[in-house]
Amino acid sequence: MTWLVVALALVLAIGPVLYLLPSKSDQYLSTLRLQARKIGLNIQMGQVPKLDPSAEDRVTAGAQVKVAESPCAGYQLPFGRRCEGLSELRLIRLPAQPTVPVTHLAGLDHTSDNALQLEAVDAPHPPPVTRWGYIQEDADAVTQASALFDNPHHAANLAAAMAKLPIDVLAVGLSTHFVTAFWLEKAAVRSPEQASLDANLQVNDPFSTLNQLFAALTTIRDLILAAYPSDAEDS
Repeated sequence: MTWLVVALALVLAIGPVLYLLPSKSDQYLSTLRLQARKIGLNIQMGQVPKLDPSAEDRVTAGAQVKVAESPCAGYQLPFGRRCEGLSELRLIRLPAQPTVPVTHLAGLDHTSDNALQLEAVDAPHPPPVTRWGYIQEDADAVTQASALFDNPHHAANLAAAMAKLPIDVLAVGLSTHFVTAFWLEKAAVRSPEQASLDANLQVNDPFSTLNQLFAALTTIRDLILAAYPSDAEDS
């Protein structure tokens, strides 16, 4: 009986501590974000509006209207200089059937390399096309940033770079100082099924998804810098 009491006391004492310990996923994300900072990325937590919210996303249990958003991590890559004339702009990955008013930027449509890989390994269906757009209330910002889309060749290069982002990047944000990938980070935390898929694709780098994100952001950054040259480059 004494041992039972002691064991129960230990469970009561240690249980809350074990509950507060970070899970393996939390530990991995902490390591992932530390590595991201080492390669030059800033990380800010943020939200991206849901473009196909459910009824539960729109209204609370108390019948209060709410903004439907997905919490995610913003991985920021600095431009290295100020991009004059570039307004705050967020390009959102469009779902198959948006249920809120959006403007589809057809010039940014592209078949994702990720989709092609999954297609080669898994399914006999045509790979989906990555589609981007913005909420219609943000139209003024897109008008001011028209240099990104007026040139078809430049837009095609930008679309190709954005298609190489991890499949759970919800949006790409542009500002005068940063390009930001709003990332759910799910693709970086390997499920058993994903680990098996990685083996088929011969993915060995534990930070391969982060490296993929960084490479795509670097290309996007360079394209934006080319579209918005500094005063010194203009002269």
